[in-house]
Amino acid sequence: NTTYVVAAAVSYGSQTGEVVKIEMLTSQGAPTLVLEKGAVTDSSAVVSVATQYAASGAWTLVGKDDELPAAAAVLENGTAFEVTDNAAEIELSGLDPETDYRIAVVAANGDKLSEVADIVVTTAKGDYDRNFVAFEGALNYYGNLQGAGTGDYYVGLSNEEQTQMFFFDLYGPRAIDPDKAVLPDGTYRWDADATFAEFTCSNPEYSNYYYFDPDQDGENYVAFSDVVLTVTNSETATKIVAMVTLETGEKVRCAFEGQLVTSNESGDL
Repeated sequence: NTTYVVAAAVSYGSQTGEVVKIEMLTSQGAPTLVLEKGAVTDSSAVVSVATQYAASGAWTLVGKDDELPAAAAVLENGTAFEVTDNAAEIELSGLDPETDYRIAVVAANGDKLSEVADIVVTTAKGDYDRNFVAFEGALNYYGNLQGAGTGDYYVGLSNEEQTQMFFFDLYGPRAIDPDKAVLPDGTYRWDADATFAEFTCSNPEYSNYYYFDPDQDGENYVAFSDVVLTVTNSETATKIVAMVTLETGEKVRCAFEGQLVTSNESGDL
Protein backbone atom coordinates (compact mmCIF):
# COMPACT_ATOMS: atom_id res chain seq x y z
CA ASN A 1 0.00 0.00 0.00
CA THR A 2 2.85 2.38 -0.94
CA THR A 3 3.11 4.93 -3.78
CA TYR A 4 6.28 4.93 -5.87
CA VAL A 5 7.17 7.64 -8.45
CA VAL A 6 9.27 6.60 -11.45
CA ALA A 7 10.85 9.36 -13.58
CA ALA A 8 12.50 8.75 -16.96
CA ALA A 9 13.98 10.77 -19.80
CA VAL A 10 15.86 10.03 -23.00
CA SER A 11 18.94 11.79 -24.27
CA TYR A 12 20.76 12.02 -27.57
CA GLY A 13 24.14 13.65 -27.50
CA SER A 14 23.70 16.95 -25.75
CA GLN A 15 19.93 16.92 -26.08
CA THR A 16 17.71 15.61 -23.31
CA GLY A 17 14.07 14.89 -23.73
CA GLU A 18 11.28 15.82 -21.38
CA VAL A 19 11.14 13.99 -18.05
CA VAL A 20 8.15 11.71 -17.82
CA LYS A 21 6.84 10.67 -14.41
CA ILE A 22 4.54 7.84 -13.47
CA GLU A 23 3.11 6.95 -10.07
CA MET A 24 2.55 3.36 -9.05
CA LEU A 25 0.60 2.19 -5.97
CA THR A 26 1.47 -1.25 -4.71
CA SER A 27 -1.42 -3.39 -3.51
CA GLN A 28 -2.19 -3.71 0.17
CA GLY A 29 -0.74 -6.74 1.94
CA ALA A 30 -2.82 -9.52 3.42
CA PRO A 31 -4.17 -8.80 6.92
CA THR A 32 -2.25 -10.12 9.90
CA LEU A 33 -3.20 -10.39 13.57
CA VAL A 34 -1.72 -11.12 16.99
CA LEU A 35 -3.85 -12.26 19.95
CA GLU A 36 -3.26 -11.48 23.61
CA LYS A 37 -5.19 -12.43 26.76
CA GLY A 38 -6.92 -9.59 28.60
CA ALA A 39 -8.99 -9.36 31.77
CA VAL A 40 -10.55 -12.60 33.02
CA THR A 41 -13.24 -13.24 35.64
CA ASP A 42 -15.12 -16.39 36.67
CA SER A 43 -17.72 -15.74 33.93
CA SER A 44 -16.04 -13.56 31.29
CA ALA A 45 -12.83 -13.04 29.35
CA VAL A 46 -11.33 -10.44 27.03
CA VAL A 47 -8.97 -11.12 24.13
CA SER A 48 -7.05 -8.22 22.55
CA VAL A 49 -6.46 -8.30 18.80
CA ALA A 50 -3.61 -6.33 17.17
CA THR A 51 -3.85 -6.17 13.36
CA GLN A 52 -2.23 -4.85 10.23
CA TYR A 53 -4.10 -4.12 6.99
CA ALA A 54 -7.42 -5.18 8.55
CA ALA A 55 -10.79 -3.46 8.68
CA SER A 56 -12.82 -6.17 10.39
CA GLY A 57 -12.71 -9.73 11.60
CA ALA A 58 -14.61 -12.56 13.25
CA TRP A 59 -14.13 -15.19 15.97
CA THR A 60 -15.65 -18.51 16.98
CA LEU A 61 -15.27 -21.03 19.79
CA VAL A 62 -13.56 -24.27 18.87
CA GLY A 63 -12.92 -27.51 20.72
CA LYS A 64 -9.67 -27.92 22.59
CA ASP A 65 -8.38 -30.63 20.28
CA ASP A 66 -10.28 -29.71 17.11
CA GLU A 67 -8.63 -28.64 13.87
CA LEU A 68 -8.88 -24.93 13.24
CA PRO A 69 -11.63 -24.02 10.77
CA ALA A 70 -10.85 -22.32 7.48
CA ALA A 71 -10.56 -18.53 7.52
CA ALA A 72 -13.58 -18.12 5.24
CA ALA A 73 -15.69 -20.31 7.54
CA VAL A 74 -14.78 -18.25 10.61
CA LEU A 75 -15.63 -15.03 8.78
CA GLU A 76 -18.96 -16.38 7.53
CA ASN A 77 -20.18 -18.20 10.62
CA GLY A 78 -18.38 -16.51 13.50
CA THR A 79 -19.09 -13.41 15.58
CA ALA A 80 -17.99 -10.28 13.72
CA PHE A 81 -15.94 -7.41 15.14
CA GLU A 82 -14.69 -4.09 13.77
CA VAL A 83 -11.07 -2.97 13.76
CA THR A 84 -10.20 0.59 14.84
CA ASP A 85 -6.63 1.93 14.72
CA ASN A 86 -5.31 -1.58 14.04
CA ALA A 87 -6.87 -2.98 17.21
CA ALA A 88 -9.99 -4.72 18.46
CA GLU A 89 -11.28 -6.44 21.60
CA ILE A 90 -13.24 -9.66 21.80
CA GLU A 91 -15.44 -10.00 24.88
CA LEU A 92 -16.70 -13.43 25.94
CA SER A 93 -19.45 -13.57 28.57
CA GLY A 94 -21.70 -16.12 30.23
CA LEU A 95 -18.78 -18.49 30.73
CA ASP A 96 -18.34 -21.22 33.34
CA PRO A 97 -15.66 -20.75 36.01
CA GLU A 98 -12.36 -22.65 35.99
CA THR A 99 -12.89 -23.62 32.36
CA ASP A 100 -10.65 -23.45 29.28
CA TYR A 101 -12.12 -21.72 26.23
CA ARG A 102 -10.35 -21.81 22.87
CA ILE A 103 -11.25 -19.27 20.20
CA ALA A 104 -10.26 -19.01 16.56
CA VAL A 105 -9.90 -15.53 15.06
CA VAL A 106 -9.52 -14.18 11.53
CA ALA A 107 -8.93 -10.62 10.26
CA ALA A 108 -10.25 -9.31 6.95
CA ASN A 109 -9.94 -6.46 4.50
CA GLY A 110 -12.30 -6.84 1.59
CA ASP A 111 -11.70 -10.25 0.08
CA LYS A 112 -8.30 -10.61 1.72
CA LEU A 113 -8.16 -12.75 4.86
CA SER A 114 -5.50 -13.41 7.44
CA GLU A 115 -4.38 -16.80 8.62
CA VAL A 116 -6.55 -18.19 11.43
CA ALA A 117 -5.05 -17.59 14.87
CA ASP A 118 -6.19 -19.22 18.10
CA ILE A 119 -5.79 -18.65 21.82
CA VAL A 120 -6.95 -20.40 25.00
CA VAL A 121 -8.29 -18.41 27.94
CA THR A 122 -9.06 -19.92 31.34
CA THR A 123 -11.76 -18.40 33.53
CA ALA A 124 -11.11 -17.71 37.20
CA LYS A 125 -12.46 -19.46 40.27
CA GLY A 126 -15.73 -18.05 41.60
CA ASP A 127 -16.92 -17.28 45.11
CA TYR A 128 -17.12 -20.85 46.38
CA ASP A 129 -14.94 -23.46 48.07
CA ARG A 130 -15.41 -26.28 45.58
CA ASN A 131 -16.57 -26.69 41.99
CA PHE A 132 -18.50 -29.94 41.44
CA VAL A 133 -19.18 -30.71 37.78
CA ALA A 134 -21.63 -33.60 37.55
CA PHE A 135 -21.06 -36.45 35.11
CA GLU A 136 -24.71 -37.47 34.92
CA GLY A 137 -28.11 -36.31 36.11
CA ALA A 138 -31.49 -37.90 36.81
CA LEU A 139 -34.99 -36.46 37.25
CA ASN A 140 -37.88 -38.20 38.99
CA TYR A 141 -41.22 -36.43 38.59
CA TYR A 142 -43.67 -36.97 41.49
CA GLY A 143 -46.48 -34.63 40.41
CA ASN A 144 -48.53 -32.95 43.15
CA LEU A 145 -46.99 -35.13 45.85
CA GLN A 146 -47.19 -32.52 48.61
CA GLY A 147 -50.73 -31.39 47.78
CA ALA A 148 -49.57 -27.81 47.24
CA GLY A 149 -50.64 -27.69 43.61
CA THR A 150 -47.05 -27.64 42.37
CA GLY A 151 -45.00 -30.25 40.56
CA ASP A 152 -42.34 -32.12 42.55
CA TYR A 153 -39.14 -32.55 40.54
CA TYR A 154 -36.51 -34.61 42.33
CA VAL A 155 -33.07 -34.14 40.77
CA GLY A 156 -29.89 -36.07 41.47
CA LEU A 157 -26.49 -35.04 40.08
CA SER A 158 -23.52 -37.37 40.50
CA ASN A 159 -19.89 -37.90 39.62
CA GLU A 160 -18.93 -40.73 37.29
CA GLU A 161 -18.21 -43.17 40.13
CA GLN A 162 -21.45 -42.20 41.93
CA THR A 163 -19.50 -41.72 45.13
CA GLN A 164 -20.70 -38.10 45.34
CA MET A 165 -24.24 -36.90 44.66
CA PHE A 166 -26.22 -33.73 45.13
CA PHE A 167 -29.98 -34.20 45.56
CA PHE A 168 -32.45 -31.35 45.05
CA ASP A 169 -36.17 -31.56 45.84
CA LEU A 170 -37.47 -28.85 43.51
CA TYR A 171 -40.98 -27.45 43.07
CA GLY A 172 -42.30 -25.74 39.97
CA PRO A 173 -45.26 -25.64 37.57
CA ARG A 174 -46.77 -29.07 37.08
CA ALA A 175 -45.73 -30.99 33.97
CA ILE A 176 -48.16 -30.94 31.04
CA ASP A 177 -47.13 -34.49 30.13
CA PRO A 178 -45.84 -36.37 33.23
CA ASP A 179 -44.28 -39.06 31.05
CA LYS A 180 -42.18 -36.38 29.35
CA ALA A 181 -41.62 -34.08 32.31
CA VAL A 182 -39.09 -31.30 31.74
CA LEU A 183 -37.54 -29.45 34.64
CA PRO A 184 -38.96 -25.91 34.24
CA ASP A 185 -36.63 -23.05 33.39
CA GLY A 186 -36.07 -20.60 36.22
CA THR A 187 -34.25 -19.93 39.48
CA TYR A 188 -35.09 -22.07 42.50
CA ARG A 189 -34.31 -20.83 46.02
CA TRP A 190 -34.01 -22.56 49.36
CA ASP A 191 -37.32 -22.75 51.25
CA ALA A 192 -36.58 -23.60 54.87
CA ASP A 193 -40.30 -23.40 55.70
CA ALA A 194 -41.15 -26.13 53.19
CA THR A 195 -44.07 -24.29 51.59
CA PHE A 196 -43.52 -26.29 48.37
CA ALA A 197 -44.23 -23.10 46.39
CA GLU A 198 -43.15 -22.77 42.78
CA PHE A 199 -39.43 -22.32 42.16
CA THR A 200 -38.32 -23.45 45.59
CA CYS A 201 -35.95 -26.14 46.83
CA SER A 202 -36.93 -27.62 50.16
CA ASN A 203 -37.40 -30.78 52.20
CA PRO A 204 -34.00 -31.21 53.94
CA GLU A 205 -34.68 -34.93 54.35
CA TYR A 206 -34.33 -35.29 50.57
CA SER A 207 -32.30 -32.22 49.53
CA ASN A 208 -28.74 -32.98 50.59
CA TYR A 209 -25.20 -33.92 49.63
CA TYR A 210 -24.26 -37.59 49.68
CA TYR A 211 -20.75 -38.97 49.61
CA PHE A 212 -19.23 -42.37 50.16
CA ASP A 213 -16.06 -42.56 52.22
CA PRO A 214 -14.92 -45.93 53.60
CA ASP A 215 -12.86 -44.11 56.21
CA GLN A 216 -15.99 -42.32 57.50
CA ASP A 217 -18.39 -45.21 57.99
CA GLY A 218 -19.20 -45.49 54.29
CA GLU A 219 -22.29 -43.48 53.35
CA ASN A 220 -22.58 -39.90 54.59
CA TYR A 221 -25.22 -37.19 54.12
CA VAL A 222 -24.76 -33.45 54.66
CA ALA A 223 -27.81 -31.18 54.76
CA PHE A 224 -28.13 -27.90 52.88
CA SER A 225 -28.48 -24.53 54.59
CA ASP A 226 -28.96 -22.53 51.39
CA VAL A 227 -29.50 -23.17 47.69
CA VAL A 228 -29.81 -20.97 44.60
CA LEU A 229 -30.29 -23.16 41.54
CA THR A 230 -30.82 -22.02 37.95
CA VAL A 231 -32.22 -24.21 35.17
CA THR A 232 -31.86 -23.41 31.46
CA ASN A 233 -33.21 -25.78 28.83
CA SER A 234 -32.16 -25.84 25.17
CA GLU A 235 -33.20 -28.11 22.34
CA THR A 236 -30.38 -30.50 23.13
CA ALA A 237 -29.61 -30.24 26.85
CA THR A 238 -30.60 -29.10 30.32
CA LYS A 239 -28.12 -26.85 32.11
CA ILE A 240 -28.22 -26.71 35.90
CA VAL A 241 -26.02 -24.44 37.99
CA ALA A 242 -26.51 -24.45 41.76
CA MET A 243 -24.73 -22.51 44.47
CA VAL A 244 -25.09 -24.68 47.56
CA THR A 245 -24.13 -23.91 51.14
CA LEU A 246 -23.79 -27.03 53.24
CA GLU A 247 -24.56 -27.06 56.94
CA THR A 248 -20.80 -27.43 57.46
CA GLY A 249 -20.38 -23.94 55.96
CA GLU A 250 -18.75 -25.19 52.75
CA LYS A 251 -19.93 -23.40 49.61
CA VAL A 252 -20.13 -25.63 46.54
CA ARG A 253 -20.85 -24.75 42.93
CA CYS A 254 -22.70 -27.72 41.47
CA ALA A 255 -23.13 -27.80 37.68
CA PHE A 256 -24.51 -30.16 35.05
CA GLU A 257 -25.18 -29.85 31.33
CA GLY A 258 -26.65 -32.68 29.30
CA GLN A 259 -29.67 -34.95 29.07
CA LEU A 260 -31.44 -35.80 32.33
CA VAL A 261 -32.55 -39.40 32.69
CA THR A 262 -36.26 -38.85 33.43
CA SER A 263 -38.83 -41.06 35.18
CA ASN A 264 -42.52 -40.44 35.89
CA GLU A 265 -43.20 -41.48 39.51
CA SER A 266 -46.40 -39.44 39.87
CA GLY A 267 -48.89 -42.11 38.84
CA ASP A 268 -50.35 -39.49 36.48
CA LEU A 269 -50.73 -40.30 32.81
